[in-house]
Amino acid sequence: MREHKLTLFCFVFALTFVAACSKQKQAQVPKIAVAQFVGHPGLDATREGFYGEMKRLGYIGDEKVVFDFQNAHGDFTTAASIAERFATSGYSLIFALATPMAQAVKKATVGKRTPIIFGAITDPISAGLVNAMEKPGDNITGTSDQWPYEDQVKLFKEVMPNLKRLCVVFNPGEDNTRYAMEKTRNAAIKLGIQLVEAPVSGTVDLFEAASSITRKCEAFYVPADNTAMAGAPIIIKVANRYNLPVFAGDPGTFKAGSLAGLGVSYYDLGVESARLADLVLRENKNAGELPVVTSRNPQVMVNLVVAKRLGINIPDSVLKRAQEVVNKEK
Repeated sequence: MREHKLTLFCFVFALTFVAACSKQKQAQVPKIAVAQFVGHPGLDATREGFYGEMKRLGYIGDEKVVFDFQNAHGDFTTAASIAERFATSGYSLIFALATPMAQAVKKATVGKRTPIIFGAITDPISAGLVNAMEKPGDNITGTSDQWPYEDQVKLFKEVMPNLKRLCVVFNPGEDNTRYAMEKTRNAAIKLGIQLVEAPVSGTVDLFEAASSITRKCEAFYVPADNTAMAGAPIIIKVANRYNLPVFAGDPGTFKAGSLAGLGVSYYDLGVESARLADLVLRENKNAGELPVVTSRNPQVMVNLVVAKRLGINIPDSVLKRAQEVVNKEK
């Protein structure tokens, strides 16, 4: 009888030990929340770059890391709800994509120690996310997609030397857009270009807004605005109807059918975001002490198929600098 009790005790002890080890193992598995404000090629590429680098760094695989991805689809209320849930669910780190989402996450995590890595933020300082680019503070850092606005407008002028009026559709409700439009206006003034502006509150307004200004301009520009970038195919559709070229500031908008552009690699920004996350997770660095990483090496992009259809001759000076040239129908 004593042997039976001893055997039973050993069996129960073994089960308890295995269960405890299993719980400990689960507790050690990092849980990363990925919060995205809206789906558009730039943010999607940033997220893909993040996942790709996390895999290369060894985080992705059996029981290595748990990802929870949520998309607010451009809705500010939904973004706040996602941020609140992520802030109270014990995540090891939150990766926030786009300014409105990062702002919501930071607000929801006030008083908590959850590290935040943001991705593709135009101006983290004016958005209230960081105190400074070198020392962000508040356990938050990330990557910035600050565009070379003046160089972009110079490129447009190089492609169309007689360009005088440039159409821009944007959402003034986004903090990143206000910064981007200020820079774009300053660049346009320097180069003698008048901006024809059409503000919108969401993607549902894009078609009507773009259509309303077509007769007042000679080309469209899709700025660093989440609403416009998410609805770039709509803007391009309107422009095509009136045989107007579209200039891009990001690879995703260019690939949607733009004539030319000067843009940063959002995939590379995702890679840099993952490297920051690695410093936080593996080396226990305080995110707020890691400098914000800005985009590097903007790429010139040219679509010769669109140029031929519109009767626009791309100068050799532009073609020689182009890293991406489309010369065949897809």
